[in-house]
Amino acid sequence: MVSTAKTGTIGDGKLFVIPVSRAIRIRTIEENEAALNIEEPATLSDSRKK
Repeated sequence: MVSTAKTGTIGDGKLFVIPVSRAIRIRTIEENEAALNIEEPATLSDSRKK
């Protein structure tokens, strides 16, 4: 992340890495491991299948 985000100019900011005690995906109300799973993005062809 650092090598990708670093520009060397003011405004690069800071990255804090801290323990996470709980994660919630707001849209589905999934918690913890389920909330962290990455979903495949929907595509236009997916929406036409319905």
